[in-house]
Amino acid sequence: TSQRDVLFSNVAVLIFVFDVQSSDVQKDIDKYQSCIETGIMKYSPDAMIFCLVHKMDLIPKAQRDMLFNVERRNLSIFPSRSRFPVTQHRSGMRLSTTHGVK
Repeated sequence: TSQRDVLFSNVAVLIFVFDVQSSDVQKDIDKYQSCIETGIMKYSPDAMIFCLVHKMDLIPKAQRDMLFNVERRNLSIFPSRSRFPVTQHRSGMRLSTTHGVK
């Protein structure tokens, strides 16, 4: 049994986190593509995929929509090639106090 087999077998949900401050965006996209093509497609073809664009709260508000849309376009080529619907979300570093976390 390979490590990929163990890691990607029977996956229901894949959550991939992209750091908006990454110094190597292409490397991040390559890792994402590898997870999809050699992991999820082979071992868990029915998995749902969620991509988080993390640390959006560190980006000036005026630039957030533009940056998020660029990230969406970067990833939009993969669902059509791999048959997977991908849901993308923004996330931030600050913890919410609405759930008792301070």
